[in-house]
Amino acid sequence: DVHDRVEREFLEHQASGALEEIDLVAATRRAYADLGLALDATTLDEVLRLEQLAWWEGVSLDPEAIPTLDALRRRGLRVGLCSNAPYRVRSMHDQIAHFGLDRHLDSVTFSGEVGWRKPSPRIFAAALRALGATAAATLMVGDSVRDDVEGARAAGISALLLRRAGRETGEDSASGSNVIHHLAETIEVVFGTACL
Repeated sequence: DVHDRVEREFLEHQASGALEEIDLVAATRRAYADLGLALDATTLDEVLRLEQLAWWEGVSLDPEAIPTLDALRRRGLRVGLCSNAPYRVRSMHDQIAHFGLDRHLDSVTFSGEVGWRKPSPRIFAAALRALGATAAATLMVGDSVRDDVEGARAAGISALLLRRAGRETGEDSASGSNVIHHLAETIEVVFGTACL
């Protein structure tokens, strides 16, 4: 079926190690065409929108996210999101708004918009431009050693590895990463206090 075809193409792309982002909209169009269905742009867009809405049902926001973002912003820091998200770009921005994050972020950078995925230095450069920040004055917090920590460091950005309890892996200590277990710990790392 369409989902399996797109998922297979996505996983093959990831396994290849390519840092150029896959175009999942085009992959979905091809999957329908392979089944004999030529969807016009409007219909395809609506199918992708509805698929993304269904996906939201299984997604939840870390309860520490908004308080942590707000605490950082109250102290004068700009906060951005940089995500490997090759999906329909409008849906990703809608999802950010759906969870109320749009009011707590200064910038949002999706791999599907810039054409490069983490750990490529190109997506980090795009995120820095969007945030109006320099690499030396930026801290990346992420849950992937390769994509977030090593990618950020290669771009000259300091990084924290967010590894929630029960999700530790052998790569954590081997990477030499500074590890936090709760998003709110970011405040203590940055300011030396855990005050929210």
